[in-house]
Amino acid sequence: MPGRFSQRIGATEVRSVVQVETIDAPLRNRLWSLVYICLDTGGGEMKYSQRAEAYRDIYLNFFELPIDAIPDWLQHANDSIKSYFYQPEWYKPYDLLEFVLNHLWDSTHSDEMFELANTALQKYLSGYRFVNGRLVPITDESHIQTIEDALQSPLTGVRTHLSKSLALLSARDATDPENAIKEAVSAVESLCASIVGKRDTLGAAIKKLEDAGVSIHPALKESWLKLYGYTSDGDGIRHSLQLESSVTVDDALYFLVSCSAFIGLLTAKASAAGISLQPVK
Repeated sequence: MPGRFSQRIGATEVRSVVQVETIDAPLRNRLWSLVYICLDTGGGEMKYSQRAEAYRDIYLNFFELPIDAIPDWLQHANDSIKSYFYQPEWYKPYDLLEFVLNHLWDSTHSDEMFELANTALQKYLSGYRFVNGRLVPITDESHIQTIEDALQSPLTGVRTHLSKSLALLSARDATDPENAIKEAVSAVESLCASIVGKRDTLGAAIKKLEDAGVSIHPALKESWLKLYGYTSDGDGIRHSLQLESSVTVDDALYFLVSCSAFIGLLTAKASAAGISLQPVK
């Protein structure tokens, strides 16, 4: 279980965990480390650096400054690059990282660098990943809003399970994506139990929704039954203590968003059917 008080009680906010159009200090620091190892940190004069052309590329083509703006000393150049990286705008570190990895790093090691970058982006739940050398969004504002809306559920059980899922993802020093998925699925299970008026497994409860007055499309019902089958018997979920897990933070984030969206749909349908959502004892 996450160690910090705010995480244990589920008080961690969605936007402080899933980083879309924002970047916190730990993520920024980790990404700066990737930029830093691409620079010449040996000190001395720029004209003697083996990476003088790379610095010229940064100043002329990224900063779009005149050539005489390039510092004579490497330390001054590195300081100015770092100063840009740590400016308050959330997108500037991403702009610089993308440019550096595509222009400065030895092409024979570029795949390794992009992999390291994606590992950091995943660990700190950035909403962006490198694909073919370019940063692309994998999570957007609507996904965050979907989770936030689900966290407003009138059912304590739903809110508690979603908060625990979010908290497990926010514990970046010991992220537990398997249990984050279990908690997200349990939130849906708690809502379904309230709709059908009986505690049951999610698979069984979904099959009873129509009898309770909530009708969902057969294809959607089948997809959720398959998702439940995966989480209850999938590699790395139920058997995670027996086998090496293949579940990633990205998998867990997908389930958190999907479960939150399904909660929103079922809540709306239950309301339309006149069903009062009450905890099932």
